[in-house]
Amino acid sequence: MEIYFGKNVEFLRKEFNKTQTDIGLQVSKNQKIISNWERGKTEPTLIEIGIISNYFDISADNLLFKDLSSDNSIENKGEPDKTKKNSYSNSENTQTASTDANGLLKVNELQESTISILNNTINDKNSIILMLTAEIDRLKEELQKRIQDI
Repeated sequence: MEIYFGKNVEFLRKEFNKTQTDIGLQVSKNQKIISNWERGKTEPTLIEIGIISNYFDISADNLLFKDLSSDNSIENKGEPDKTKKNSYSNSENTQTASTDANGLLKVNELQESTISILNNTINDKNSIILMLTAEIDRLKEELQKRIQDI
């Protein structure tokens, strides 16, 4: 199953006349991070996916797995409309995970994608912690040398 998150964020952002900075403000990220998401270079956390889907009043499922640019149902330009549901919202016309085989397969794929995103986030945070620890050790050594020189 193909994931359309980056393509959809870019599409929705342009449809609603938003900048990458506008989207970044919603999730406390800078413009470069949003650009990386749109280009598929990095992936957001589950919380960030939820915030963005909420902001555009669209289900996370559709944000991730439906090519929104091929569907001309988005009518609201300018500001995402919180009072009127668009065709991608969590309303009754949105498909939900069902107990049939296709629904279970979709849920399993979403779970696998979620686990992958979480693992990447954990790995990124662990790498940052290791780099910071190494830098702290280096600074300690440098400080000790300067103290000895005094």
